[in-house]
Amino acid sequence: MQPNQTTDYIHQQLSQGYSEAAIRQALVQSGWQPAQVDQAFAQYYALGGTPAMQPGAQPAGQARAASKSNKPFILALAVFACLLILVVVIAVVVAATHKKSPDQSTASPVTAGSNSYLQRQADLTSEKNDASALAAAIDEFIANNNGSVPQSIVPGSAANTWDVCAAACTTGYKSTATLNYFKNAPQAVQIKPFKSGLKAPDENTVYVVPAAKCQNDTTAVAADSTREFALLFASAEPSGLNQLCVGS
Repeated sequence: MQPNQTTDYIHQQLSQGYSEAAIRQALVQSGWQPAQVDQAFAQYYALGGTPAMQPGAQPAGQARAASKSNKPFILALAVFACLLILVVVIAVVVAATHKKSPDQSTASPVTAGSNSYLQRQADLTSEKNDASALAAAIDEFIANNNGSVPQSIVPGSAANTWDVCAAACTTGYKSTATLNYFKNAPQAVQIKPFKSGLKAPDENTVYVVPAAKCQNDTTAVAADSTREFALLFASAEPSGLNQLCVGS
């Protein structure tokens, strides 16, 4: 297992004197789930990371000897972290200044709000949760309408909700999804007919594609049943948009 930006971040914060509890709280406030935070600390300790020392605790002789033996590893890890940060900074600068190539002429630019690693991870988690909520609402509508598929998905009357319903959306049964990332901007959720190579245009839009299914986590293919739906959306990365797919 190799170090990554998360373990580097944990190591840096512990080195500056912050407690594990404080670091966990900061990660959760940035949008991480508690299980993701636990996994990040588990990776950090698996790489030889040292827990924060409790106030008043004194290391035993053996602990001091172990600490001395770990110094070369910690130094190497710190050097690696610095080099990794330098590479990431250079990559971001090059990506921002490089002239757009011809095959990228129709791609939407990555919006400026997802600059930090933690923020991108929080956004990605919110997008996946919203796509799963929409998929569940679609399945609920089909199950309660004798197998009929929804024809409209429109902003609901309550904040941050979307109604899944028949064509008119004024009568009959409808199911509702509550979204935290895509919310209820008029064009955030769109029903699109399937076509090969269909992609979400930006990180703020999700395509709901009937008669389609996810071939993997990134693309959709035609489905045998009209009751299957693929939800296509994208996350912003320093290198561009990362296409994602969730099935109903």
